[in-house]
Amino acid sequence: MRCPYCGSSDLIWDYQRGEVVCARCASVIERIYVNTISHSEYDTEVRQKNLRIGEPAPKLRKATKDYLKILESIKNKNDVVIDVNAFWEYQKTGRRVKLLKRRLNTELLNDYAVRVAMDVLRKYPKLSARTDRAKIAIALLAISLVKGTKLNMALLTKKVGLSKVHIKRLEKLVLKEKAFIDELREAFNKVQ
Repeated sequence: MRCPYCGSSDLIWDYQRGEVVCARCASVIERIYVNTISHSEYDTEVRQKNLRIGEPAPKLRKATKDYLKILESIKNKNDVVIDVNAFWEYQKTGRRVKLLKRRLNTELLNDYAVRVAMDVLRKYPKLSARTDRAKIAIALLAISLVKGTKLNMALLTKKVGLSKVHIKRLEKLVLKEKAFIDELREAFNKVQ
């Protein structure tokens, strides 16, 4: 079957109206069935039938409202997510502690040396009380101290997402914890 107006064979069957329509020139080629009711009248009948009268719209739970409010506050921040476990704790207790987290650099977390440093770091409360990004920065700083290499601060700030000032503070903290560095050195010597 071809369109008598433009000669195209691209024809579409419109199921709602019961017509065969040319896709190129949009002319109605043939009516498959004739409806006594027009399309717009049919739509209004369907809408009238499906209309709920007297039923209120479902209300959002308090938790959903709180979640949406927090989500709205962080929508322009890159790599910031809501910690689900901390959110439910917030719903129970009302304390909003460590509710937002940044996505961590998984490449750094999968590094063997960083994992060893993180395991040793857990034993030291001053160091382990930091955020996850700060813990990774502490691990990288300690690894560079143990290996005796110079760490590029600009690259480190970019990798972990902390400011240079924050990293300088962490570096001073790591230098004060000599037992941590000694234990990390022993852990690396056992591996090698």
